[in-house]
Amino acid sequence: MYKFTVFVEAESFVLPLVVYADNKKDAGKKGIRLFNKTFKNKKRIVSVTVHKDKYYFGWYIY
Repeated sequence: MYKFTVFVEAESFVLPLVVYADNKKDAGKKGIRLFNKTFKNKKRIVSVTVHKDKYYFGWYIY
């Protein structure tokens, strides 16, 4: 699993989230799920940006 930083931009703020996932697609989905879980009224998401860190979460570090 890799460490990703997901930036979820809403109408009035940007929320950075740290997510552990296998690929960028899964990291984006987990970030959106966390955002929707945090904000129950489902604030409007403008954009989602995913950045991959270079470290592997496990036994080996790349």
